[in-house]
Amino acid sequence: MNVLNLKHVSTAPWGSTLLEDICVDLDGGEILGIIGPNGAGKTSLLQTLAGDYATTAGSIRFLGEDIANWRGLNRAQSMAVLPQLSLLNFPYTIEEVIMLGRTPHSTGARADRVIMDEVMRATDTKRLQGRVYTQLSGGEKQRVQLARVFAQIWPDTSSQSRLLLLDEPTAALDLSHQQLMIHTLKELANKGCAIVMVAHDFNLIAAVADKILALKEGRQMAYGGASEVLTKDIFARVFAVDVTVSTHPDTGRPLVISL
Repeated sequence: MNVLNLKHVSTAPWGSTLLEDICVDLDGGEILGIIGPNGAGKTSLLQTLAGDYATTAGSIRFLGEDIANWRGLNRAQSMAVLPQLSLLNFPYTIEEVIMLGRTPHSTGARADRVIMDEVMRATDTKRLQGRVYTQLSGGEKQRVQLARVFAQIWPDTSSQSRLLLLDEPTAALDLSHQQLMIHTLKELANKGCAIVMVAHDFNLIAAVADKILALKEGRQMAYGGASEVLTKDIFARVFAVDVTVSTHPDTGRPLVISL
């Protein structure tokens, strides 16, 4: 099922254009990786998809309907967003933070507790039970925030497709927890969730993404599979850097090596 469709999308929330002529198509079960230098418009695109910015041209359709027509509650039941920076300074327990992800749903306390237990296992936050969020390390906070957004779109008895928007989800995560997150994302995708992820780790993107969008100065520079986008030529044009692109010996996907 087609979950997300962008046709020639542009946005200029403060007058100057942030995004121009973006075209993307994403089905349930697919992962889209977004790459680009600082200021390329990656976060702006996620904010546009989340409804923070209105489009000035083009169209965005979410589950077949203009995204502007989605009411807040209905949108929150089908879409979850992990921002680049999650500011939370109130001394909630980690369980209370994670359960915020269940707020849009009416699945009942028992079902919500089951989901909370599952997402805590998926993010290795069970060991943090009872801890106060503000007393956690940066990496621990990131895992709790991931658990929160996972809880919001966690598979249940609903047949509705879900969309997960992630801005730098591996920030502050150590290697083992990066691998755990990748495993969880693949599991969510296998259950029909569409995922859009911004990351500066090109090899992470290469490992998980079905499609990759490269942005520069708000414009779409490349869009396609990993082998089409992660090339020496595109790195030179988008990032103005010289890299070696090899093939991963186990996955066969591109392996980017910085010189």
